[in-house]
Amino acid sequence: MPKTRLTVAAVERLRPPGAGQIEYFDTHLPAFGLRISYSGTKAWFVTTRVDGKLTRITLGRHPAITLAEARDNARQVIEQAKGGYDPRQIHAEAQRQKEKERRTTFGGIAELFMERHVERNLRPNTAREYRRILRGSDTQD
Repeated sequence: MPKTRLTVAAVERLRPPGAGQIEYFDTHLPAFGLRISYSGTKAWFVTTRVDGKLTRITLGRHPAITLAEARDNARQVIEQAKGGYDPRQIHAEAQRQKEKERRTTFGGIAELFMERHVERNLRPNTAREYRRILRGSDTQD
């Protein structure tokens, strides 16, 4: 559990161990660190308490996430944990929301449009035409 001042130059200089992994903790932000595996993979992590249990949360890999981004993310995670929230659950909820937005289809948006606009603002005959078009029974001669 070595401690070092994590800087961009220091992170580049750190070498992988012969076997297993080694974790370097930052002297500037003690709960924050860099894990290096024997294969050379470097990953940012933060250690904090969630519901009284010591928890290690991986923030991402280096160099995909820079030192500054990882340090900012670590501060956010620590603040969330101090506030009584589980950062893992917050992250999982954000991922679910992204997935939900990604899966939004034309059919779902069309139904929402029908519900929020057509049925409220248009006459019944016009709304019926919209529904017929959306069902795909619109045959053009």
